[in-house]
Amino acid sequence: MPTVDELLGQGIGAEQAIDLYLAEIGTRPLDVLTVHAEVEGGPYAEFFATLLDRLAERVRFRRLVDVARELEVGSLPVCEVVQEARPGRAGTVSCQAV
Repeated sequence: MPTVDELLGQGIGAEQAIDLYLAEIGTRPLDVLTVHAEVEGGPYAEFFATLLDRLAERVRFRRLVDVARELEVGSLPVCEVVQEARPGRAGTVSCQAV
């Protein structure tokens, strides 16, 4: 999932971002939304609270550490990681090679 700061960096407003998340989250077996304390915990705290309220009825919130504990490490695929530019982000970030 794109982070809130990535969406904002693309000129997507708060309401549009909520609509995007509502349309995307829950369409895959596991969705991961990275949350930044300086964004969702600061100037976008109200946005984040609204998003959580709207998602609460249709998703199950889990910590990644708990998801990881349920996995069989030996059965996981090994993927190459590359540095790529992402819309709305400065510089590059680590991404799974496609």
